[in-house]
Amino acid sequence: MSPELSGEGQVPEDPILSAMKDIASEILGADSALAISPDARFKEDLDLDSLGMVELVMELEARFDISIAEEDLVNVLTIHQAIEMIRKKLPPEEDGNDEDSGTEVNEPRSPSPTSGSDAVATEVE
Repeated sequence: MSPELSGEGQVPEDPILSAMKDIASEILGADSALAISPDARFKEDLDLDSLGMVELVMELEARFDISIAEEDLVNVLTIHQAIEMIRKKLPPEEDGNDEDSGTEVNEPRSPSPTSGSDAVATEVE
């Protein structure tokens, strides 16, 4: 049960997954949070009925300040699918999982060896 058993170099838990575990423990009971993994299915694995799903969606909307339409949920069957749907709705600065993409590829720092004219660079936005 100790976090050290999972390995020293492990990535911290996804904040969306952590929120889902918290909410599931409130809706389904404390033991349900232990069953939540990215591949867990809402109905089959977590035994979440339609009322429980409505409660989960309402809590996620409140927690992340997003709006989840019913049609957004049509193909959401697993925790991973729900996390990806929520991540798409979050503003980029609130998504804590983009730490690896610190450098931007589209910002060249030096001029291209093929650009020989200084006049071209005067009309840059």
